[in-house]
Amino acid sequence: MELTVHHSTLQERLSQAEHLLGWDVHTPQGRLRLQLALAVRRLRRTAPQGGPPA
Repeated sequence: MELTVHHSTLQERLSQAEHLLGWDVHTPQGRLRLQLALAVRRLRRTAPQGGPPA
């Protein structure tokens, strides 16, 4: 995967994420938790609104 942000921007965003989430995203467990949190966020943003799924 290729990121399209400057490395210092990425470091700052990771620091902000650690502060907001309350865990270290530099450990294997923290990276997994972050990946899962981002996946859930992505799913919630793309889920259809309204009634039950078709």
